Amino acid sequence: LKPKFVIDDEEDEGKPRKKQKTDDDDEEPKSKILQFEDLQARTPFMELLVDGEYEQAQAMLAEMVPAKVDLELRELETDEDVEAVLRFLLHYLRARDQYEMVQACLNVVLRVHSERIMQSPALAQTVDELQAAHEGTWRGIEYLTHFNMCLVKSLSKML
Repeated sequence: LKPKFVIDDEEDEGKPRKKQKTDDDDEEPKSKILQFEDLQARTPFMELLVDGEYEQAQAMLAEMVPAKVDLELRELETDEDVEAVLRFLLHYLRARDQYEMVQACLNVVLRVHSERIMQSPALAQTVDELQAAHEGTWRGIEYLTHFNMCLVKSLSKML
């Protein structure tokens, strides 16, 4: 806070208080119209994602109830927030970890923010990377499933 008025210890009842000179006096007066960019307050979860602290964000996500997770993903306001969530999901797809969580979050993000993603080239590129990682992960799961099915069949024929 910058002081704008001089506060006298003595009360001068008839005299107006004098305005103190500040550095801001040379600037143009600011508009009184509310700018929504100034009001953006990120949640602690989004702060962790933007900072790239994915392990802490995943731990926080695991503690949330499903309705809170859904609300967090629906409230993404900027392209930067959407990209931070997509990068978070991409991180876990590449690590082949938390697959169910990634699928659930990806479902909500793509359903709710699909128009924004299609309009932004940067987000579209991130989604392309996400799709490539998703396909690679799915091929690995599919291979392991087929392998296990063949193993069970061959073991059942032995008995």
